Amino acid sequence: MSFVCIFTDTDFPKKKLGRLETSYGTSRATWCQSRFVPHGKNIPKLGFLVRKYHDLTTTKVIKVLEEAANRHDHSKSDCFVCAFSSHGQEKPRAETGMHKAIVQVMEHYIYTRDSEIRTSDIISMFDDKNCPSLKNKPKLFFVQACRSRGGGCDSFDRGHHVKIYEESIQTWKRT
Repeated sequence: MSFVCIFTDTDFPKKKLGRLETSYGTSRATWCQSRFVPHGKNIPKLGFLVRKYHDLTTTKVIKVLEEAANRHDHSKSDCFVCAFSSHGQEKPRAETGMHKAIVQVMEHYIYTRDSEIRTSDIISMFDDKNCPSLKNKPKLFFVQACRSRGGGCDSFDRGHHVKIYEESIQTWKRT
């Protein structure tokens, strides 16, 4: 049976994460619970074992993921799925040598109840070296979190303006 971990975070103490406060997550909690989490209801019908977690500390998130990677036998699984709905931030990676002057590499972090965890650390827990029972199997990670750069969640990604021309829109009909 394939394994699914769903994490939602809505409680962000101001002392730990700058401008984020518990009240900031109230509308987010409503959104997460009404849009994101309910979709997990139908996943077991597809043969998935679903585990949902809400407002965990970084230590607990890491423990849950390590258990999913190391203690869960994925040999009979078709894939692994992990989903996060939280706040996040991009921060410059500390580079050394000649790369420091050429390019600034950004790393994405996902906020937890008390701190943050680097997205790449989450993904690496399930690579072939750290989770051999998932070797050659799809590992799907869905992250719904802002990517603000240094300004907390008060500064938003500007996004991209996309022009849609009526003649390019296709109408799909059910048959």
